[in-house]
Amino acid sequence: MSDSNEPDFVVNEVVDPFHAPDLFLQDIADLANRAEAGFSLTLYLPWGIARGTVVSAKTFFESIEKEFAKHPSDDELKPMAEVFSSMMGRYAKQVAVPARSDSEERDDDDLNPYTPRFITLQNAQVLGLGNSGMYPAVGTVPFLRVQISHVSAWSLNAPKFD
Repeated sequence: MSDSNEPDFVVNEVVDPFHAPDLFLQDIADLANRAEAGFSLTLYLPWGIARGTVVSAKTFFESIEKEFAKHPSDDELKPMAEVFSSMMGRYAKQVAVPARSDSEERDDDDLNPYTPRFITLQNAQVLGLGNSGMYPAVGTVPFLRVQISHVSAWSLNAPKFD
């Protein structure tokens, strides 16, 4: 053992390749984050299916910021709404991603703080097992933020849930 406070061993993160995030889905999320534009996508998840338009994380947090900036009519909740709105605004600025040149490599993405770990769908229609017994519940949410490593499969086209 050395005299410094540094350990004599190195801990390396081990990632199970079958549970690692899909690199192509990360690229789609990255494109949405950088271009602030997206397209329709269907995600297959352990709990069900979600389909919507991929949008940037910045758009997601700005939406929450605006919602809380409206302030509730209850005076007691206004200070909390202001703090939460401000916090979401800071998140929106933090997740804003600079444009990447075509010459940049993907090799260092594990170290890149802008590598997307989540993908956000806007106007997401979800189909999943709900509280209504054996019948699936269908609903629409304004935004759905999904951890990419939880996505089992994805597609550009899917049957309608109607």
